Amino acid sequence: MKHLKTLLVTLAVIATAVSALAQGQIQFATYNANGTSGEVIGPDSVTPATGTAYDAQLWFSDNGSALTAANSWQALSPVVNFSTSLPGYINYGTVSDSVDGPGVNIWYDLRVWNAGSTDPYSATGVVNTGTAGLTAYGIGKQVGGKNGVTLGGVDSTQGLHTVPIANGFASFDLIPVPEPGVIALAGLGIASLLIFRRRK
Repeated sequence: MKHLKTLLVTLAVIATAVSALAQGQIQFATYNANGTSGEVIGPDSVTPATGTAYDAQLWFSDNGSALTAANSWQALSPVVNFSTSLPGYINYGTVSDSVDGPGVNIWYDLRVWNAGSTDPYSATGVVNTGTAGLTAYGIGKQVGGKNGVTLGGVDSTQGLHTVPIANGFASFDLIPVPEPGVIALAGLGIASLLIFRRRK
């Protein structure tokens, strides 16, 4: 019985190691010493995003020929918030790509939106609604030229690949966008004015 337990523990360790080998890794830390890269600024174009005001998520695509297709992108990290000690940046840690292994090229997006609402860059392509008439969102793409970035980790041949950092996107401002309801009301208002003018 003791030997059986030892065997089961050994097999579990091996299985964990093999699964880890199969997953490419990227560091979800957006700080970049280059002042024009890696930073997210709020809708006022001045204040860096900080703390829990906005949600952010790292997404990836391994299909360079379909980077503009919504269905070519997948979530790579959990939804996280911004650093309070380093406003404008995220320092989550290493995340693993369960689809692609070390040495595989991917493209990544940093997607940011109002905290507590739905990701506006989901596959449905629907912009989320905010809580105060506006929803702030933004997106930073890192395509890295033809080959994107190469995932790190140890591949099946024991080859070691350096883990890249997701901080290569150009700094960007979050964009305030009217809620769909606000847009509809504005449309009705314009239509009413046109009808009123015609009657005159």
